[in-house]
Amino acid sequence: MSKINIKALLENQTEHTQHKTETIGIQKENQILYQDNEIQMILTIMDTEIHMRRVHNKDVLDCNFNPSLTTDGIYDIKSVNMMIPVKMNTKKLQIEKGKIVLEYEMTLADEPPKKFYYELAYEVIE
Repeated sequence: MSKINIKALLENQTEHTQHKTETIGIQKENQILYQDNEIQMILTIMDTEIHMRRVHNKDVLDCNFNPSLTTDGIYDIKSVNMMIPVKMNTKKLQIEKGKIVLEYEMTLADEPPKKFYYELAYEVIE
């Protein structure tokens, strides 16, 4: 288990918003865990795909990114006890040592898809 410095950027390209965070996280084998304000991020890196679990006190987003597939996920809204299906269409997935780049479209239930860009840069500090 290693302590890591994290710089993350999430850009909603559909709504033209950006969220940046710099924090300390943990790398444990093929998992990266970090806290982004009230959201706990858990990324599990497999050979050519990534599993993302985003946990907030009100909701949980559980999804997979695979560059050759559109994958199903779940958006669990705890406050209203509702699970909404999510489709992830991965446009680009780049997994490098110390960096992950992800471009995807997310479709929530029957809403129009939204485009996102996510970049995670990390380096071991301990």
